[in-house]
Amino acid sequence: MENFLLFGLLICGVTLLLLLSAILWAGMRSRMWPQALGNVLRTEIYEPSKNRYVPLIEYSYEVEGINFISKSYDFNLFTAKERQVVEGILDTVRGKETITVYYHPWFPKISVIVPGMKKIKPFLCIILIAVTIIAFCIYQLRIIT
Repeated sequence: MENFLLFGLLICGVTLLLLLSAILWAGMRSRMWPQALGNVLRTEIYEPSKNRYVPLIEYSYEVEGINFISKSYDFNLFTAKERQVVEGILDTVRGKETITVYYHPWFPKISVIVPGMKKIKPFLCIILIAVTIIAFCIYQLRIIT
């Protein structure tokens, strides 16, 4: 039973590590992605918790004759902010006829309006936790077997 739990924890740690590493890598590389012109379809403010807000911007863009719709503003997963900050973000796209969209060269469905990552520390902390979980599980599994 203990092996099963450690193996499950190991799988979770590896999955978390791979997922966050991929997001971190894509976020850093997005500054070099191709660009397309996009049209803002909708803007609104989402309130995930009391007095914390997230900008929601839905936009469309075209790559090689294929239309895409996305809501990804940037790669920062931890984006809850004060209302006036979110209003400022929305004001940068409201009323514009077109916006610049950065899209993944291999998977154009993946796109952002603001490339790069501003808040890397949370990602690095979670990656460090995932690596620690993996190392702990490997160490424990070697002792048990």
